Amino acid sequence: MEKFDISFEKKRLKLLQDQCLSDDRFNGEIVFGCLPKSNRNDFATWFFEDREMTIFHENGFRTFIQALIEILAEYRQVYGIKPNKDCCIKVVGSELTIEWLADNSAEKLIDNKRNVNAYQ
Repeated sequence: MEKFDISFEKKRLKLLQDQCLSDDRFNGEIVFGCLPKSNRNDFATWFFEDREMTIFHENGFRTFIQALIEILAEYRQVYGIKPNKDCCIKVVGSELTIEWLADNSAEKLIDNKRNVNAYQ
């Protein structure tokens, strides 16, 4: 088996960024959680304005990012890289970054973000 490519995630995110986000500016996050014994996406919570969500729906970004998260989670799992289940995708301007979260911590992060947003 070949070695884990540390740039794999960054390259894939850049391709999606160039395909869907290059013409606009965004600011928000998507928190994903995968099923415990697989790489299947179990849930995603989006923290964006309505205008941004409309654009994501129209340009296919919502569908593409969910499929990409499953690919990235599986890639990490194949190579034994942890964490590999939950993550947070940040979109700032037209740039995507990923932060992998400890297993089973996505729901707690979502609750925290909802609580913060409720007080703003």
